[in-house]
Amino acid sequence: MRNLKKRYLITLVLLYSVNSLLTADEISFATLPLENPDKIFREMRPFLNYLEKSVNETIKLKYYEDYAEILQKFTEGSIDLVLLGPLPYIHLYEMYPQAVPVVQFLNKDGDSTYTCSLITGAESGFTTLDQLKGKRIALTQPLSTCGYITVNNFLLEGGFSLADTMYKYLGSHQEVVLSVLRHEFAAGGVKTSIVKMYEHLGIRILGESDPLPGFTLVANSETLDTLQIEKIRLSLLDLKPLQNNFQKNLTSTWGDIVKYGAINTSNKAYNKVRFLIKDVIIPQKGNF
Repeated sequence: MRNLKKRYLITLVLLYSVNSLLTADEISFATLPLENPDKIFREMRPFLNYLEKSVNETIKLKYYEDYAEILQKFTEGSIDLVLLGPLPYIHLYEMYPQAVPVVQFLNKDGDSTYTCSLITGAESGFTTLDQLKGKRIALTQPLSTCGYITVNNFLLEGGFSLADTMYKYLGSHQEVVLSVLRHEFAAGGVKTSIVKMYEHLGIRILGESDPLPGFTLVANSETLDTLQIEKIRLSLLDLKPLQNNFQKNLTSTWGDIVKYGAINTSNKAYNKVRFLIKDVIIPQKGNF
């Protein structure tokens, strides 16, 4: 009898251990490398802490330098949640329809849009687009909305294209701004809100895009179930930091992309960007 009870207790312990392992899975989160890793971790961790309480699960922040690698990891199931701009999201959805847009984030004015800017140094001497022909142009990454597509559209207004310049992908928006300030490049394409952070150092904006649909939180419906996704969506829609001072304090340490609240979104919200890219083939490498 004692042996039978002992076996029963061992079985219960094993079942409990297995169940604990099954329910201890982490949710993995990644975001585009708009700025340096330290800042991303510092500003995204409080945001993820909030989501953890909402879904009662651990969320691990993963960092990747390359946009294409982020999308690939998502399709492989290594990323459950990802924060994307419109162009990366469109590319992800085209190759992996299981990508579900959860919410679209607002900016400080309560709008669900953002813009891209073509910048140069305030003392560079460049004041018009035509002056950039043949010059060095800094871009973020091939799949960046403010990268090749947007900058090329700017230059077409000046009567030429990126093919008539020397362009190079530098990775992050922050590095593009700094390279222009260091006079290593004549101009560069970046998210306007990031430009504003460095404007006091001497930046001239040569052009600003039309409003584009804002950043979206995308869930992997192959690795997260409907209930998990809905909990995340509702927890973010419930936040109204622009109208609620308590919630404003709660989100004050979050990154600018996610701190002002969110609205519902859908795949159709990004049709404007689909029209923008049309049949353009984006080079995967710079031309020098």
